[in-house]
Amino acid sequence: MPQHPREQAIAKVQDELLRLYRATGFQTIVEDMASRWVAGLLTPVQDPWRVLGVSPDDPVTLVDQVFRLKVKFYHPDNLKTGDRRRFESILDAYRDIISMKAEVVDGPK
Repeated sequence: MPQHPREQAIAKVQDELLRLYRATGFQTIVEDMASRWVAGLLTPVQDPWRVLGVSPDDPVTLVDQVFRLKVKFYHPDNLKTGDRRRFESILDAYRDIISMKAEVVDGPK
């Protein structure tokens, strides 16, 4: 019997979270992303690396530079290019990436 579309979406996100956990080993980050996904009324979790446009191998200084450029470009006060939704997703992605990088340096909390 075919699955309901909502069940398919949930299964897809669960598979993606499991893939992230296996790939990174950052259980706390993946659990946090999962809780945000559930609290966000079943909106899929975006890959923070893809949102910010950086690689996990990039140094923190490059991540900071890209973040500053994108935040300035998409800031809601920017009348030409402002986009609140993108601005907020960039902020969330940056927070996730910085916490992942800190977890690598400091170890899990």
